[in-house]
Amino acid sequence: MNEINLEPFDRRGSLETTLHFSSESEWQQISTKLNEIFQSLDTTLRANKLIDNNLSNDFPTWFIKEFSNTRTLEEEKEYLIKYRSLSTSERVKLEENRSWDFPNWVSWLEPEDRPWVSLHARLLTNEKFELLVTSDSLPIATGSIRWLLKCVGAKNITEL
Repeated sequence: MNEINLEPFDRRGSLETTLHFSSESEWQQISTKLNEIFQSLDTTLRANKLIDNNLSNDFPTWFIKEFSNTRTLEEEKEYLIKYRSLSTSERVKLEENRSWDFPNWVSWLEPEDRPWVSLHARLLTNEKFELLVTSDSLPIATGSIRWLLKCVGAKNITEL
């Protein structure tokens, strides 16, 4: 199987953006991990469980371990001060390297906040993969999706 999909039932979209990425892992490992996350997301979205305090129990342990600890308000303020002092290119690099905490990542799954409608991953070559992101508006905020890809082993993520 060279393709996997996540298409939640709550919205439909027709606008697309594509993320290409590479990995040292093979497609089998990437697709297995993506499938685990997609299944957890699908179950969570269908059960409307996003407000559940134990939501992390619905996701694979290996995935939860990828997240940083929840930042304090003081830490967030320090981050914003630093962020605002940077040039645009420095801001992009800072955001690309920033780890997410689980509650913040989950907040991007709420239907009104989630920038994507469906995700479609596929193998392009032995070392190159594609994630097609469908939305109902552009541009699509891809930070939470990029984090998901990093968690499954993605490197060199580029948006086309």
